[in-house]
Amino acid sequence: VYNIMYSSGTTGAPKGIVHTHYVRANYCTHFASAWRMTPESIVLHAGAIVFNGAMLDLMPWMFLGATYILHHYFDAGAVL
Repeated sequence: VYNIMYSSGTTGAPKGIVHTHYVRANYCTHFASAWRMTPESIVLHAGAIVFNGAMLDLMPWMFLGATYILHHYFDAGAVL
């Protein structure tokens, strides 16, 4: 088991979703390839990192050892 994400899903009842190392490794390779990321890539993350969708940004970055910049809050002017 790599991690357990908790979700209310479509039923509204809380449940744990178990992710294995295999699943998370696939996140790394699939999204790194799809986004053409390399170890020289720089990733800017301006959203919350407390939900499962953040793994799409986090996992390829960690896998490749790329640079990851986490904004402490979203400010469109600062990003542009």
